[in-house]
Amino acid sequence: MNRSSLQFDRRALLAGLAAAAAFPARAGAASRVEIADAGLFAARMPTGAAVRSLRIGGLVRRPLLLDLGHVAERWALDERRYRLRGIEGWSMWVPWLGLPLSDLLRLAAPLAEARYVRFTAADGRREGLRLDEALHPLTLFALGAHGRRQRAPRIVVPWKYAFKSIGGPVAIDLVRHEPLTAHRSHGFYANVEGPGLGFNGYAGEVAGLYAEA
Repeated sequence: MNRSSLQFDRRALLAGLAAAAAFPARAGAASRVEIADAGLFAARMPTGAAVRSLRIGGLVRRPLLLDLGHVAERWALDERRYRLRGIEGWSMWVPWLGLPLSDLLRLAAPLAEARYVRFTAADGRREGLRLDEALHPLTLFALGAHGRRQRAPRIVVPWKYAFKSIGGPVAIDLVRHEPLTAHRSHGFYANVEGPGLGFNGYAGEVAGLYAEA
């Protein structure tokens, strides 16, 4: 794909695909420790080789190879302050800089048979989401934090435990079946759960994804 093909109309990207039907969820464990803010979170962002491009493929009409620098220039990036919570018990607020993941997925035009999204990081780690989770407005393709670009992007899913927010993705594939992931022992969904912690404080926005049909 040449650079000129990425000079797109943002409104056109938002047209199209309705969210997939809801499925029942499995939940994770409660959290215990609150970290006031995320000034130290830069250390948790990917610090290996810079990720400069992203491939989107699988069950899509328009496979893409995106130059992330070009995406950052062409999109009006949002700053979103999300709570991030680890399975170990810590939590912190992070001011992310990025764009809705749905913008990129809809640009690729998922096929009707796509049900899940598989993310592959530069180091080979894999994570996954249901397609309706990936298309949710809260799910962010973060290109940085604290007002500046980082060396590698991150998929941010604020109502799930932090390991689901995989860092350094180089490939996104839409697939028919639930993908194998790096943290299978914690379950595929890994939604935050516990007294006062339902969906990490985002229940009002996302609980409907997991209502029984």
